[in-house]
Amino acid sequence: MDFNKHVNNKSYINLAENAAPDEFKKVNTIKQLKVKFNRESFLNDVLTCTTHKTNTPKLYVHKIEKDGVSVCDISTLWEEKTDTSTIVDYPLKSKG
Repeated sequence: MDFNKHVNNKSYINLAENAAPDEFKKVNTIKQLKVKFNRESFLNDVLTCTTHKTNTPKLYVHKIEKDGVSVCDISTLWEEKTDTSTIVDYPLKSKG
């Protein structure tokens, strides 16, 4: 949060990432991320994240809204993790 009490942009990315099931995140990682910021949001705003699977394998579209109005649009492209020593057990607990 900044001095105007705006929500940090990383918060939107966390919402999108957390929308993926834990079992999926254990074996996949985000390969590509596209973010379009549409409006500002503030501390104590209630944000909702709707996630849709696309026809492209492992490509998801996330719409983050406040009061039914789009605040941020994110697309995430995931790939299978290749190094199992870096698997993270969500919520954000490192294994090993």
